[in-house]
Amino acid sequence: MKPEKYNVYFTDEKGRTQFGESEYVEAINHEEAAQKFVSGKSKIHSFVRVLGGWGDNKVIKIDTEEEKNIRLEEIANEIKNLKKQLSNISYFELPAEKRDSFYQAVSYLSAQLEVRALKKEEIEFLKAWHQLKDRELGEALLTKNEMSKPKSEQGKSTFSKTAWAAGFAMQGMATQNALNDIADDVSDISDGGGGFD
Repeated sequence: MKPEKYNVYFTDEKGRTQFGESEYVEAINHEEAAQKFVSGKSKIHSFVRVLGGWGDNKVIKIDTEEEKNIRLEEIANEIKNLKKQLSNISYFELPAEKRDSFYQAVSYLSAQLEVRALKKEEIEFLKAWHQLKDRELGEALLTKNEMSKPKSEQGKSTFSKTAWAAGFAMQGMATQNALNDIADDVSDISDGGGGFD
């Protein structure tokens, strides 16, 4: 997606009053423009108005540092709870809706890793998820099942709705298939059935 130029300024909740000077910011979307506008500013009002091309504009609420910290603490507690649920269990024992909540947590933490260092409990959760018994096999089976459905039915399951999760599983399957192909080629060469001319 190509960045666009947005005109951004502080405003009230309804977007009727402008506080201070506006600035032009290049960003992918309104939300990114708002974040870029407020970063590094000492006095931050609660709302910004972001004006895009063709009269496309939004009023966006900016969290205070205290609100951000409260939200991060709530998320940290959720992550701790999710990690506890991963002990002594197999991927096959997790209900579909529970797996989906784990995938959402991993997706959230992946996005956070781009912008900040992860906290200890977040790292521990990711390690526990990565090492979860039977996870790779379960994802491979779900992906295989999804791919065997008619095109009109694909993408409707809980697993496939978390598209990146299916991507991870498919990437694992592709790697495994490539390794199997290499092993077959090596076997053919050693049996005298192939090789270099």
